[in-house]
Amino acid sequence: MAEIRISYNVNPKGQVGARPQKIAPGEECTFILLEPGKLEITFIDGSPAADDKLTFEHNGKFTAKNPGPQDQRSFQFKCKMTDPQGKEVEVGDPNVPRSGGEIEIGK
Repeated sequence: MAEIRISYNVNPKGQVGARPQKIAPGEECTFILLEPGKLEITFIDGSPAADDKLTFEHNGKFTAKNPGPQDQRSFQFKCKMTDPQGKEVEVGDPNVPRSGGEIEIGK
């Protein structure tokens, strides 16, 4: 299972590690928030999920699509993180390089 890790404490805030994170077609994936709080992930430019779902929460799981040769393979997402005190931080403006996160299907 691929873990897509999200953190308030990385620069830029959002996805931890290499971007895009590569996942295999048909692989099960989950989003993990590394700090206490709530997490909401929204894909901006289409969904990598086999069921085309666009929004996921902390520990939300999906199975990656099995894209055809002409299908989209790279997917950007934005993160809305709410800390235990209720402060919201939203990252993932597609106009801000490397904010939020990105995954790519096709290991």
